[in-house]
Amino acid sequence: MSASAAATCVLGQAGEVLCQGSVADRPPGAYRSLSVGPAHACAVDESHAVVCWGNGLDSGAAEAPAGTYTSVAAGDLHSCARTASGELVCWGSDANGRTSAPSGRYRSLSAGAWHSCAVDDEGEVVCWGANIDGSTDAPSGTYRAVSVGFAHSCGLRDSRTIGCWGLNQFGQADAPSGRYRFVSAGHAHTCAVRTSGALVCWGGAWHGQLDVPSGSYRAVSAGGDFACALGSDRRLACWGANDYGKAEPPEGRFLWVGTGQHHACAVSEAGEMLCWGQNNHGQADAPAGRFRSVNAGAIHTCAIRDTGAAVCWGHELHARARPPTDLQ
Repeated sequence: MSASAAATCVLGQAGEVLCQGSVADRPPGAYRSLSVGPAHACAVDESHAVVCWGNGLDSGAAEAPAGTYTSVAAGDLHSCARTASGELVCWGSDANGRTSAPSGRYRSLSAGAWHSCAVDDEGEVVCWGANIDGSTDAPSGTYRAVSVGFAHSCGLRDSRTIGCWGLNQFGQADAPSGRYRFVSAGHAHTCAVRTSGALVCWGGAWHGQLDVPSGSYRAVSAGGDFACALGSDRRLACWGANDYGKAEPPEGRFLWVGTGQHHACAVSEAGEMLCWGQNNHGQADAPAGRFRSVNAGAIHTCAIRDTGAAVCWGHELHARARPPTDLQ
């Protein structure tokens, strides 16, 4: 699942993407994963292609890149994807080096507002972009995954403990002790799933972001001022701010959900993309097809098709919703 402050998207039972809010007009089809930004979204379809949607300012907002991808991450003014060989590709605004991805092979990737981070094949976290309050100064250690928020990041260590770094104005980098299976950094709060399946959130709480629901969960996605979680039964639960209806997830069973600033998108069990929340830049206008994953940025969304192609949609001011087309 993936969410931003303005929208939320989730993967349904059949792999379809459901979105509410700023990226509600999602594309039909089946997807594997997704990522939601503030005004755009991207997803990975069944062919491993990346698809992005949202209201671009010029043509090519949904152009699919050549090559195959395993995951995609939608940030604020940029997007990044991981190729089948583990290499990273980023596009959009390169202000502060946001699209200057490091070379090498990586197993996990996450894009935030001003910086991005990835876990390499050795388990080390590497970050690039604006170094606000040490947000790119990842601590040493061996990690399974990393999640990037506005100006802080959190990583899940091999020991199943969580380490966070960067801006800590509201305690969003003060991870509680314990063992976890999943972590997601939002704008000013962070949420995680304990190994028991219980949810826990910390940091800013002015919109009820820390009031987690009870139950057992597989994954969680922290957006701008809300969050959504995928239950053990693959049903969705959202909480926090509910402007644009971003905390009102669709019914059904899902594989993946991504939250952006005010929208979210999800991939159903059949691979279809659904988005909801704010859609002022077309970030909820998901393209048709079948997808593997989705990730939401501030105002755009990116996803990976089942073919492995990357597709993005939403605000295209810095071409962040237009994946590259020169990769083989």
